[in-house]
Amino acid sequence: SVMRGDGIISGHLTNSAGTVEPNGLSVSSNYVQMASGTIHILAGGPAQGTEYDFLDISGAASLSGVLQLGLRDGFVPEIADTFTILEADGGVTGTFDEVVGLGSSGWSVSYLPTSVVVAFEGITVPEPGTFVLSLACMMMLHGFASSRHKRRV
Repeated sequence: SVMRGDGIISGHLTNSAGTVEPNGLSVSSNYVQMASGTIHILAGGPAQGTEYDFLDISGAASLSGVLQLGLRDGFVPEIADTFTILEADGGVTGTFDEVVGLGSSGWSVSYLPTSVVVAFEGITVPEPGTFVLSLACMMMLHGFASSRHKRRV
């Protein structure tokens, strides 16, 4: 199941097996994300809660599970741009078990006493693309060498 949107949730929020897409969501008490839970954060600009997703917690945050990070609306941040994706007035404990960069985006995560901050590390090029490019170059070079050889005969 997916919970998405903004607004205020009164009371505790426990994500045991679903996906939270917070936009600008506030939780009036504690947030607990268990090992089978996922939080999905997308950045479409530098403004917290309107252009990039943000979870504001009045109580404590206990983290586990998966953090999925990606870009939207064609936005590409500068390398090392940071985004505070979660703030918990009562403190942050635990860490995400897995951080997934969606759309080939690369991220690093910093766990601070009352917040979680992610930094953009760039767009990664998958290995198969590099392999195909190398193969195309080798074929072009081979074709050039073959055509030179044929002219000499």
